[in-house]
Amino acid sequence: MALLRSVLSGFLWLAALPVVLGSLAALGGPWHWSLLLATHFRPQMALAALLLGLFALPLRQHWTAAVLALCLLANGWPLATAWQAKAAIHPAAVGQPLRVVAYNVYYGNDRIESLAPELLALDADLILLTEVLPRQAPLIEALTAAYPYHALPGAAGSQGEALFSRLPLGETVRRRATESASLWIVQAEFAGQPLELLLGHPLPATNGHLDEVHRRWFAAATEALAELPPDRLRLVMGDLNATPWSSRLAALLDAGALRWTGDGLGTWPSNLPRWLSLPIDQVLVSPGFAVTAARIVTWPGSDHRALVVDLRLPMQE
Repeated sequence: MALLRSVLSGFLWLAALPVVLGSLAALGGPWHWSLLLATHFRPQMALAALLLGLFALPLRQHWTAAVLALCLLANGWPLATAWQAKAAIHPAAVGQPLRVVAYNVYYGNDRIESLAPELLALDADLILLTEVLPRQAPLIEALTAAYPYHALPGAAGSQGEALFSRLPLGETVRRRATESASLWIVQAEFAGQPLELLLGHPLPATNGHLDEVHRRWFAAATEALAELPPDRLRLVMGDLNATPWSSRLAALLDAGALRWTGDGLGTWPSNLPRWLSLPIDQVLVSPGFAVTAARIVTWPGSDHRALVVDLRLPMQE
């Protein structure tokens, strides 16, 4: 029995070590890109800490259980904070409807021919695509024919982002956070009110250079939101390569008084179960909107899933 307990205790420590190290790394996320990556995996680390902590108790590994409890707290607190910033779903909300779609089509997508009918079937009012390439011209042409308004270079078939809209679009401003990623600010009109769209695809912070690209995009978005009147309707959309509980997206939500949509389960990579993948594709909404539904759609050809969000704007009396 003593031998079995020793073996199980050894297994416990081997399993707990990555959770402890990952939790410590996540605490240092704001200071280095390699630590920032750990912040995206807080739900997985919190669940592992809880299960391993419960496993430690009958083995009388009280110190191990205490360390795992601290890991649970270190990951659970940012998760709870992020969950408070999640948009509540109000299926019965009334008002002017708006359906928006954010989708990374993937630069290597070889199923473009079948994608246009799928996107058109959603009957969305706004579609933002990222990783658009010239060879995806059939998709661009189909959406251009179906939507009266379009903006961003990708809408003409060049690499980047592409926006297709039923809403009248006004001025488009490009704030180039770096040479590798742009923040697009597009003025639109919805239900007789101005609507500000902040769009982009900051690259994932997987090395020092890309971390600077990622950081500067979020800094530019925060600055742009601060310039808007507090009551201005606004949407932030795109493959942001950030989860709601990562430090940069959490700071953007707070600075812009925004709420994230979705269910917290992953959009990338699409070949993993959603509870193992990461919710890095975002539609962030201002408080003026009510969210009536949010769902994830998976299509073959891309390593991302699409985020489809239904909004309502209560009518002004």
